[in-house]
Amino acid sequence: MDIECVQELRPEQKAEWDTFLSSSPFQHPRQDHRFAATERIDGADVLFVLGRIDGALTGVGLLSRTRHPYLASRYRDAIFLSGPVCNDAATMVSFLNAAFAHPEFARIGRVRITPYWLEDDARTLHKLLEGNHFSLSSDGVFRDTGLIDIDPEPDVIMSRFSKSARREVRRAERAGVTIRPITTVDGAAEFLHSLNRLRVGRGLIALAEDSFLQSFDDIYKAGDIGMLLGAFSDDAFISGLLMYRSTHTAHGRHFTTETELLHALKNLRISPLLWLEGMIWARSKGCVHMDVEGYVETTDKSDKKYNIYKYKSELAPKAVIRVGERSRISNRFLHVTGNGKEVLKAAARRRYRALKGLDDD
Repeated sequence: MDIECVQELRPEQKAEWDTFLSSSPFQHPRQDHRFAATERIDGADVLFVLGRIDGALTGVGLLSRTRHPYLASRYRDAIFLSGPVCNDAATMVSFLNAAFAHPEFARIGRVRITPYWLEDDARTLHKLLEGNHFSLSSDGVFRDTGLIDIDPEPDVIMSRFSKSARREVRRAERAGVTIRPITTVDGAAEFLHSLNRLRVGRGLIALAEDSFLQSFDDIYKAGDIGMLLGAFSDDAFISGLLMYRSTHTAHGRHFTTETELLHALKNLRISPLLWLEGMIWARSKGCVHMDVEGYVETTDKSDKKYNIYKYKSELAPKAVIRVGERSRISNRFLHVTGNGKEVLKAAARRRYRALKGLDDD
């Protein structure tokens, strides 16, 4: 396999990238080249990696690189966000091995991959990656998520919701709640501020406004490969759902609510109606699945994500596994010097687990 690494795609390369990505069974919207601008605003250096066999494109990867803290033009870490994308496991391994042999990868300490491979495909890819110097990251062998079948008509989709979720849809409609796309920068900023209040309240890092608004302009504003839906009561924003899609699968990326305003609406639960409208949008674009981006079937109320899983369960997702993040050292010196604190913590954790006789997985 021949590997080409470029910092900018030429117009013909963009067209070729789009064609390959849209036809791959393992495509993910986060590998759309239009996300490069968002990564750059967040401070990363972007590298487009293209793999070819006999001239034909067989793999693509948008690689986001984090600069080394001390060495110019070097990188401590890099990640293929929900990628790279290849059409089968053997080609994926060939793509990765060829990429790591490319001179550009010698300038990177560690490279992480997060391909969008589910169920049996995930198991197959896991076995091949095990023998090719890839280590497990913190999320383990597999990630847990859920897929909702959105191929049927909207009334059939809703009929699969829980009884309480269907009741909340009707209650929201009677209350005069409206759902509409958010297409202005002010509206996107309002959604982000609501989301960040929610994230900070849960102990999560707030999203940067400049990069979010860049992705809104590039991905979500037009309502084609992405959509930002808002729920409104008398023109007051009460909830929002951010989604993006590939050819067959939409992904519910971020969801937020304004709790106090919903209290004033008799503690209305807006999520069933908003997600239903999101599924209708995705279905109109040809999607047959909605990935709820994280889901476990559980009754364990001590789980810190129990309430999130519970509300998602009312939308009738099917629990599935996705191959977990993997990492591989490309340049050990850059990795150790750039990720020193992380390396020491990992070593201490392995030492502790060894002393306790625990399996490091």
